[in-house]
Amino acid sequence: MKLLITNIVYGQVYAGIFLNQHLKSILDKSNLPSIVPDCEVKYILYTDHHTKFLIEYHPMWIALSKLVKTEIKFFDTNLTFEGRYTYLRSMLMDSMKIAMEGDYILSPIVADLYFAKDFYTRILKRFEEGYDSVLVTGMRSSAEAMIPRLNQSQGALTDMELFDFGYECLHPLWVACHWDAVQFSRIPYVLLWNAYPGFMLRAFSVTPIAFIPNSEMLNCNMIDADVPYHCKKPFWATDWVDAPVMGIEPLECFYPPFSNHKATTKYVGIDFASKAVNPKQYEFLKVKSFFPCKERVKLSDKQIKQSDNVVKEILEYVESSKRKAS
Repeated sequence: MKLLITNIVYGQVYAGIFLNQHLKSILDKSNLPSIVPDCEVKYILYTDHHTKFLIEYHPMWIALSKLVKTEIKFFDTNLTFEGRYTYLRSMLMDSMKIAMEGDYILSPIVADLYFAKDFYTRILKRFEEGYDSVLVTGMRSSAEAMIPRLNQSQGALTDMELFDFGYECLHPLWVACHWDAVQFSRIPYVLLWNAYPGFMLRAFSVTPIAFIPNSEMLNCNMIDADVPYHCKKPFWATDWVDAPVMGIEPLECFYPPFSNHKATTKYVGIDFASKAVNPKQYEFLKVKSFFPCKERVKLSDKQIKQSDNVVKEILEYVESSKRKAS
């Protein structure tokens, strides 16, 4: 088995999260060190020349380079947050071509992702079972709140430790996505129903955290939008613990994430989805995902029924909008 991990890192803030949190999680003895005896791993970093100097001599990058084959590839310009989607697409296209030529499983990720213990053994097991991809919606937490907690750990957290911390430090982007939020999300790719000690998610967006690329994907734009549509036999991690990954994201990202109104299906279907969502993503909203797992999420019958009705109405609005446009 061969695994290609690609990542894009730029700027001091993201370089810090990458070096001190992301690399610490994947270098945990239960993650990359546990798979390298039986899996050929290559890690390609995409960055700019300025950020390179923050990374290449750092002890964590050196440790990664001793464990697996690493490579640094450069963009011709200094990267900025505003241009991130353009850079991500460039990285995705280049990554898929390399993976296809080298017969790799591909995992294209970003600088602020943190993986729980045993993450790689869990996802690679799915490829051994015959799946061609692992789909998951990664949880979003606030970097400012999470980093002090993560700094107390020498290695990766367990899945439940990571979830419990992230649940307490949920990023405002996701707090505003609760269907009963007083100030509802202005970018509702994700819809949440809380049921302590966990929550259920319905989302337009899902990420192939690892997949076998094919030629159909070379015309895709975003990994969480149209790439999943071309996965032939996906394993969908509807229990987050099956692929426990979390974004450790600065508060300034997407801030303010909310509008001063409550959720309505018309708002999500007409004002948002019909304008901002790739039509291939509409079907994703029908899938129920549980954080950390279905067994722990104690949803009421009323919440489940509300969730189903909300999704049904949103998709009806989307279809209505499509008919009017044609």
